[in-house]
Amino acid sequence: MEKSIWGKNIPRIIGNMMIVLVSLFIGMGICEVVSRIFFNAELAYFVDAAGKRTQLLIDDKELGFVNKPNFDGWIIASEFRNRITINKFGFRGGDNPLKNNGNKLRIMAIGDSFTFGIGVEEEETYIKKLESCLRGKISAPIEGLNFGVGAYGTIQEYLIFQKFRYLKPDLVILGFLARNTFAEEGGNDLVDNYNFYYKNILKKEKQDKRYLPWQRTFRSIFRKYSNLYRIVEFQFGGYLRKKYSDDKINIQLRDEAWIITIDFLKMIDSALKEEGIKGILLWVPFPGTVEKKDFTVLRILEEQKFNNLFVINPMEGLASKDKQYYYSLDGHWNKDGHAVVGKILCEEIITKRLLYR
Repeated sequence: MEKSIWGKNIPRIIGNMMIVLVSLFIGMGICEVVSRIFFNAELAYFVDAAGKRTQLLIDDKELGFVNKPNFDGWIIASEFRNRITINKFGFRGGDNPLKNNGNKLRIMAIGDSFTFGIGVEEEETYIKKLESCLRGKISAPIEGLNFGVGAYGTIQEYLIFQKFRYLKPDLVILGFLARNTFAEEGGNDLVDNYNFYYKNILKKEKQDKRYLPWQRTFRSIFRKYSNLYRIVEFQFGGYLRKKYSDDKINIQLRDEAWIITIDFLKMIDSALKEEGIKGILLWVPFPGTVEKKDFTVLRILEEQKFNNLFVINPMEGLASKDKQYYYSLDGHWNKDGHAVVGKILCEEIITKRLLYR
């Protein structure tokens, strides 16, 4: 008798569940539309001088991709709007600094989007803040060159140095952005170096995006298409970064990526020695790394005992007010973050006497 009653109720239960699911779907859709009307949480995108959406990066046989030469436009997001001008060589800034600098002390900063300065004006980047700081402490004229390209890894940075070493910099700053894991959507030097090495150097498609855990895959999809989710990241971004920055998967891939990365760091170290100049390996900690005060990557770098690369750790300065130095949604340093890093670099350069001929 009970089974009969239960059997009769199954269609009604399924119907009620469908009503709930449809109601939730419609409700979320309404919330998504309303959120876009009152607060459109845009991810960063580029527009040209005419205001038309475009791409900054273009394909390149040697480097994989480069900044579009002579680009003139803007980068726009919910948290910032900045003018972007790219010179004929494909880097941020005017063409004149790439000519003979005479008696100036020249600093070449090579790195990814943090060095490029996503979210800040050109004069607000850490290399320009460093340049200003050193002017008050060193008598010789200072010239800072920004060779940052978004999503570049260590291998591409090595190739950039080889290509432009003829400029004879007096000091090289190499940005290094990495977590001790092989489970990132991009921006992690370990993953970027691994993929670039197999695809562009060995010409093998050894790995694809299947190494991403399902949580990151779903987060990436929602982050790309859902404005409502992006608003949630504004409010709970720190929690999400802590939740998903601790992956313990793909240990073998991580270890192989470290071997590739260290090999190219040592090649850069040797190239600097050949030129008789010093270099700074600037560790760029992710927001979640700062929040957790995780020094694992730093310890690995310091264990290498480079000859001409000095590892600089900005963690203490960034951790003092970490939420004020990174954009909530975008995750890059804001102008205050760049200012702090510029000051830290300035103090280290003076203390270690890295910029004297």
